[in-house]
Amino acid sequence: MYKFGQHIIKKSCVFWETPLSFGFINIKPVVPGHVLICPKRYEPSFTNLSSEETADLFSGATVIGSILKNHYGTKSLTVVIQDGPDAGNFSSPFDLIQWFILPCCGGYDKVRCKPKPPTSMQH
Repeated sequence: MYKFGQHIIKKSCVFWETPLSFGFINIKPVVPGHVLICPKRYEPSFTNLSSEETADLFSGATVIGSILKNHYGTKSLTVVIQDGPDAGNFSSPFDLIQWFILPCCGGYDKVRCKPKPPTSMQH
């Protein structure tokens, strides 16, 4: 079981995990392949993460980004960290750090950003 604010994330939606972080599928993706990674420890501010948590999230973003680039056949990503309501991270239930990773294919053109066959997702 994984917690995302007040929500429970099903194990079937989690595709990446370390002792400190987890990655899961966005239920309302902006583009195909839009995923999120979060620290397992509840923390509303990026600046309060431990050095270990920060390194783990950056490492995860690198690995996941590489897989997304390969899977969607793109050379670009958007990686966004939302830290607080002024950054679009509105209060409860989402008042925790969220990292968004989005593959970019010709801007945000959903038509041209198509995944390769599923076997290419193997890491």
